[in-house]
Amino acid sequence: MRELFLHIGCPKTGSSALQSWLAINQSTLIDQGYHFAVTDGGARHFRINSGNAGVLDSHIRQNPEQATSNKSSELEILELYFSGFDKAIVSSEILSGLRVEYIEKLKALFDQHNIRVRVIAYVRNLYDFFYSAHVQHVKRTNRLISFEEATTEERHFRHFQTYRNFSKYFDVTLIHYDSVLDNIALPFCDAIGVDYSQLIPLPAQQVNRTLSPDEIEVVQCMGKWLAGMGIEVDDFSRIVSDDLVHKFPETESRAVYSDTVYQYLAKTFGEQIDAFNAICENQFDFKLSILGNRAYQPQVEGQSLDRETLERVVDVISENSARIDRKAIEGLADKLSTWNEYQYLAAKLRKSLAWKNRVKQRFRKLKHRLYGLLLVATDRKLLILRLREKMGAYR
Repeated sequence: MRELFLHIGCPKTGSSALQSWLAINQSTLIDQGYHFAVTDGGARHFRINSGNAGVLDSHIRQNPEQATSNKSSELEILELYFSGFDKAIVSSEILSGLRVEYIEKLKALFDQHNIRVRVIAYVRNLYDFFYSAHVQHVKRTNRLISFEEATTEERHFRHFQTYRNFSKYFDVTLIHYDSVLDNIALPFCDAIGVDYSQLIPLPAQQVNRTLSPDEIEVVQCMGKWLAGMGIEVDDFSRIVSDDLVHKFPETESRAVYSDTVYQYLAKTFGEQIDAFNAICENQFDFKLSILGNRAYQPQVEGQSLDRETLERVVDVISENSARIDRKAIEGLADKLSTWNEYQYLAAKLRKSLAWKNRVKQRFRKLKHRLYGLLLVATDRKLLILRLREKMGAYR
């Protein structure tokens, strides 16, 4: 019987790093009889990636009327993941959010093809999870509200529901993320039966790290400035944050401690944690908690923006001026120029706009030149066709 190891996250538990590590170990995993299909080339370079479950996820989400996937295409999907081996690894956080109806379709698919499935999921202490999730919203959705405002509206801890949903249909192994931060790959190997010592070790570099408190402050502050000017910036925080994470992977990003958030989480989720821990202690030998043992950064109100971080962010904006809306860059330059100590940063942003204009002008000239060449080529082609027509008339 073939065996599939299905890593489903959960969110904010190092999935991108694990997937990159699996990608660079594709050949060494094959040596041990396991196949990991690399569907995102960026994974091998430790860039932010979504794993290799995209094809499988798309297949099970299809409506029956729209489905072109019959038995033959299912075999193609399974061949992608198994590639002739008896053991395959599929990994993606997108699977952790599947509705029960899709989990049932997964179960039916694997049962139909006589494949045994073992699900692996990492779970995280609540405070750190909600903090990391908040920062992800800052990065991805331009969230401008504070950690306290965002978290004290939460009513559900997704990890609980994910475990309940999957454990109804599959054998699930839970790993406590906070207990294995030094090497998240080692317990994964233990769970699937791979000899870690025969693989390329998990590199120390971070993938998709959390923004530091200073970076959050600067990105959100700029977002608020632009919002106050009525400038829409759909991709601003995503572009800036991704570049910060990529260029400065070793920046320390400790969570900020808020007693307000801690008290809220303890009150809202205390009973759920106790019930969940009854399962975890019995089956997986760990306990979830609100706070972990790591050091937290104290919360400081009313401090000015960190100059070094502000300079970094301005550099990132300047380097990405071709991708960021011109109005946003102009607005930020105008705002920074209102402070004498930030005049040099405003000048840097305006310089990037001047460069952007030069590139646009050169592109426009090149486009007109190519268009002219195309017209000439088209005219020549028409001329040849007309000559042929006339020559044909004399025959």
